[in-house]
Amino acid sequence: MSARLAPGFDRIVRHAVLGLQCRDAVDGRVVADGLRVRLHDGWRSGWTAELAANRSGVFVLHAAPGLHGFGAAVAVVSPAEPGRWRLEIEDVQGRYLPVAAEPLLPLDELFGVGPGAAPASPPDALPYVPLYSAPTRPLPPALQALRVELRRAADPDAPAAWTRLELWLGTQRLAEGLAGADGQALLVFPLPRPREVPIGVSPAEAGERFEWTVELRAFRSAAVAAEPWPTLASLLAQPSAALLDAGSPPLPPAPLVLRAGVPLVARGATASYLTVAD
Repeated sequence: MSARLAPGFDRIVRHAVLGLQCRDAVDGRVVADGLRVRLHDGWRSGWTAELAANRSGVFVLHAAPGLHGFGAAVAVVSPAEPGRWRLEIEDVQGRYLPVAAEPLLPLDELFGVGPGAAPASPPDALPYVPLYSAPTRPLPPALQALRVELRRAADPDAPAAWTRLELWLGTQRLAEGLAGADGQALLVFPLPRPREVPIGVSPAEAGERFEWTVELRAFRSAAVAAEPWPTLASLLAQPSAALLDAGSPPLPPAPLVLRAGVPLVARGATASYLTVAD
């Protein structure tokens, strides 16, 4: 005897072996359009699956070699091992840098690094993968930008690839970003609140409300820099590294002054780039 589903009462539930959500690291919004998400199996040479996003912007995979996602629970035919799966996310529109990860499958929830990875992330957001701005990203309206080219202090002709950057105003982190394989980085962020200025000051002094002295911090690992496409976990785990002027002797760069409506470019006194200590 065959069972018949009753519309409005019964439904088929197909569990996924992988689900992930991508969010803009600037404002925390979900991004799905223009992304290419692929999963590679290290146990099977040439096996690749391309994930599609559902209406909620979640990229979903329902089956993979050794894993099946149909039924009340995910059936594991052969257990996953660390390093077997590699997830790669690319933006075909050039807005974000590529991201890679090595998830353990199957997952019992969405894959991601969890809320709080980006300054503007919603506090109640589901786990997600942050997307960092590429230098080719068009600047969103009403946001500020910092651009910088980074090179290795030991070899100024070589880019300081995949260096992670943070921009700080006192104890407040304004932005986080990454330098790509070419050492170019773009940090996009909202302006901080205007500075407090006493009543009765001159118009020139009042204009200083929209000027802030900020600090750029770098995090770099030689091992990560040597990878053609590092994983997100390795990028976020890089240790602190000194930023230096390209002059001789190498010294810390001059303080950065952020001004409302003026793009900020971090550079050396005698060169168009900064170096990162090895």
